[in-house]
Amino acid sequence: MEHERPKLRRAPGDIDLRKFVKKKLHEKLHESPESAPQLADRLSELLGETVSLSRLYSYTASTKISARLPAYFLPALCEALDSDDILLFLARPRLQKRIEFAETVRELRRICDELLAELPAKRSGHSSSKQPTAHRGNGNGTSCAR
Repeated sequence: MEHERPKLRRAPGDIDLRKFVKKKLHEKLHESPESAPQLADRLSELLGETVSLSRLYSYTASTKISARLPAYFLPALCEALDSDDILLFLARPRLQKRIEFAETVRELRRICDELLAELPAKRSGHSSSKQPTAHRGNGNGTSCAR
């Protein structure tokens, strides 16, 4: 009787995290002059332990089920990638919504600041910039208010 090796089930979260980290590593290496070995060296420096490329890639490989990304790697990985996206990916939906809302508010404030900065420049271009007065007369020297 031959024993079959039990097939390990993978949690959807594990698969999703591996894909996401792989995507972030790929993006970083394509948009910056930093090479993969340099990224591994940076992680080694931040963590105070050796991080080889094979170790790093094993955390993103769909075939290396037993290789798990340790939680203590996350801050260093985010620092090396100059992105908090991995931490945000792992955050609870409520926190993700709060951060998304804060980013929207920040962008709206930036737009408002730009529009307000343009406003005085547009007003100074007009020759008749009257200041509104709080109290006006009726034209015959007496006040309208009694």
